[in-house]
Amino acid sequence: ERKQPRRSMSLQEENRLIMEINKLRKSKRRVAEVAARQEDIAGQRESRKALEEELTAKNGELKALNELMDAKKKELDEMKKSSQDSTSGLPGLRDRRTAVKAQIKAKYDEIRSARDTHRQQENAWRKYRDALRKQREEEEKRKRDERRSVAEARRKAAEEEELKRVPYEDEQMLCDELVGYLQRAFGGGPDAENVSANDAPDLSLDGMTILRRDDDDDAAAGGGKKKKGKNKRKQAAKQQAAPIVHTVDVLANFQALGLEAPPSRSAVPASVEALHAKKEWYKTLERGAVPSLREIARKRHAAS
Repeated sequence: ERKQPRRSMSLQEENRLIMEINKLRKSKRRVAEVAARQEDIAGQRESRKALEEELTAKNGELKALNELMDAKKKELDEMKKSSQDSTSGLPGLRDRRTAVKAQIKAKYDEIRSARDTHRQQENAWRKYRDALRKQREEEEKRKRDERRSVAEARRKAAEEEELKRVPYEDEQMLCDELVGYLQRAFGGGPDAENVSANDAPDLSLDGMTILRRDDDDDAAAGGGKKKKGKNKRKQAAKQQAAPIVHTVDVLANFQALGLEAPPSRSAVPASVEALHAKKEWYKTLERGAVPSLREIARKRHAAS
């Protein structure tokens, strides 16, 4: 093919050369096909060789399995032989099994009968329990309704009674009681001069002792009257500055009114004036303006 375009030749030579080229091309394709077939044959030979090796390995495994099967078969034959020897008493065991089955069936029948009886009794008990529970629930509901009705009636009666009362009457009475307590115990306030001998303060109040001398003792002292009067004034000043110990109830009453109990005798007049002012303030309030002591106590009781 390379020579054809480079050389000058006759037509006959050129035709002959083209025919040779075509033949060579055809032979080239056949050579390629032959080479491909030879490669396929070589691959098949390798595959066949691998299959033969695998088959040889499988044959070895199969031979081992056959030997194992023969051994197991021999063991099975021996077991069958021993089983035949041991089953000679099988008919007697079958008869015994039949008798035991009959006994078991009888026991099962007894169990079923007892279970049915128990179920009937349980159903009857449940009906009785449900009826009793319903009766108790109805009774409890009736009692709750009665208690609710009684409580509602009491509440309405208390509200009606409260409407009849003077607004904040308890608070005003508490102010008066605390004023009386301070005047009787410590002689405080503007009404202290009207306190009778029976209402005089206790000379032993909460661990405090108040010492006093009568006028006759002062008169019998003679010339030392000025010195004793001076000591008496000092003692009175000490008593005025001495702290006062109130009971828990007294402190709670002052706190309920929003006031503080007097810490000393000198603070008693101011506390009395504060109590009077608190009482006048309660008189000016309309009902419901602030929570009353009764309402606060009622709420605490309900919460507890």
